[in-house]
Amino acid sequence: MPFSFICYKYEKLIDIKITFPEEVEERNVVFEKGLLHNQYQKKSEYELDEKGKVSFFKKNRNNQVNIWALIDITDMDRNDVLLLNDKFAEFWINEMSREEKKKDIRFTFVIQVDEMNDYLQEIFYESQGIFMDKHRSRLPVLYIRKHDILKVKWADNDSKYISINKEMRKELKKIYDDSEIESINS
Repeated sequence: MPFSFICYKYEKLIDIKITFPEEVEERNVVFEKGLLHNQYQKKSEYELDEKGKVSFFKKNRNNQVNIWALIDITDMDRNDVLLLNDKFAEFWINEMSREEKKKDIRFTFVIQVDEMNDYLQEIFYESQGIFMDKHRSRLPVLYIRKHDILKVKWADNDSKYISINKEMRKELKKIYDDSEIESINS
């Protein structure tokens, strides 16, 4: 399995203010519509005990596979990360072909929570960043419902994988439509 939901080496954190439509539409529905509009296919959905669910989306493009996980959870702790790793392993086994597993993998995961807690504070602000590899890249995103803000953790500008990370952030902007994002660094 190429990923864990824990971040490692390089880091930079930005806030994105999101303006959602006036209708009270669930945020995960708004995110899902953006993915489907951009030709992602919903491949699987798993319950996270009684705390929420994770949905996986996939799109093949040239010699890479883009995977998104929308994690809708009330409150997140260390045990939830282990559960997410298990669900990703199920997705990897059941939804990824042998050929796809050999391609470059771009994995963006959006953790949607009601409020920031100590554990999320630790992994998004105090960890040493995200581990990037030429063929295995990730972009962690935290959506805090209470404030309608996305927190995007991305590779430091000194990282040798910054170009991959910039492409992933560009895809994030495309998924969430520039009109819905007040500001984002690119």
